[in-house]
Amino acid sequence: LESLSINNNYLRFLNDNAFNFMPKLKSMHLYGNKLENLSQNLFQSMPNLNQINLYSNFLRSIPNKMFLNNSKLTQINLFNNKLDHLKLDTFLGIENTLRTLNLNENKLKNIKSYYFKNLIKLEDLYLNHNQISTIHSDSFKSLH
Repeated sequence: LESLSINNNYLRFLNDNAFNFMPKLKSMHLYGNKLENLSQNLFQSMPNLNQINLYSNFLRSIPNKMFLNNSKLTQINLFNNKLDHLKLDTFLGIENTLRTLNLNENKLKNIKSYYFKNLIKLEDLYLNHNQISTIHSDSFKSLH
């Protein structure tokens, strides 16, 4: 299986091993559900994952090191959620591969200096329709 779509359903929770043993999976689509939280290990067994669509859920945060084992990940769509912050190690493990990050329509208020640190391959960053009032110095420093 290379692509899995479970969109526009009523998923509220996914446990750690919901998607175990899917090493060939390249794209995961979970948009339009009711997800509020994600397990840190949810995508751990998917080393070939290159696209994650989690838009239009109710996510409040993304766990630290969630993408640590997804070194081929190039695109993350998180728009239309309830994210009000990002954690220090949110994107650890994908600094050299992530090209597109969509955070439109969330609740981000501050863009901290570490949010996008070391995302050296990032080409497209979307932050529209948030509640941004402060952009800290060096927030975009590592983005070329």
